[in-house]
Amino acid sequence: MDSRRSFIGRVATGLAGTIAAPSGVLGAGDRVRIGIVGAGERGTQLARDALACGNSEVTAWADVYQRRLESVAGVAPGGGFYRDYQALLGSRDVDAVVIAT
Repeated sequence: MDSRRSFIGRVATGLAGTIAAPSGVLGAGDRVRIGIVGAGERGTQLARDALACGNSEVTAWADVYQRRLESVAGVAPGGGFYRDYQALLGSRDVDAVVIAT
């Protein structure tokens, strides 16, 4: 007679062999590309905190005020700038989004 523990162990072993990671998953050495919605003081600070963690880069900013977008150009050079957050969300250059509005 099988015990409950051995049955669960066999089921778990069988399931572990059938689960495969999707191909779009980032590996440990990959960089996370971050988009920031809200380029004010809070968004700028969160971007600096994310960059300090390593393995991350800010690739896009979105804000309705053009002056704020111009002021964050030095924080993450080379990033895309959007006046509409929906364009940032649709960007293929962003893996994660921080909303700082």
